Amino acid sequence: MFGTPERVSKVLTSWARRTHAGARILAESTTPYCGGAPSIDRRYYQRNKAHGLMPGQIRIRTLYRSSVGPWSDWLFVSRHEMRQLVRGTGWKVRTIFGNLPSESFVAVLEK
Repeated sequence: MFGTPERVSKVLTSWARRTHAGARILAESTTPYCGGAPSIDRRYYQRNKAHGLMPGQIRIRTLYRSSVGPWSDWLFVSRHEMRQLVRGTGWKVRTIFGNLPSESFVAVLEK
């Protein structure tokens, strides 16, 4: 949803300033490394890394019949990467739901 690591930091920092103590965010993702994230294979994330991007960073757009949506950036991250991205934003990862690496997970972020 946030598209890039820079946008994650900017948005979470902004939300931290605007929300009260104890606020929570439920953040969902799927790791790009275990086949859980759609359309990401090993070559894709290796190419991303070679270009200085996060492995799970993708550009997508929707197509429905003859309608084509705008291009959007999307960021799939592992549990470890999520913890790293949250650092310094005013939020902390309190818990993560979901155990299997190939499945989606939900992190509870708290101020």
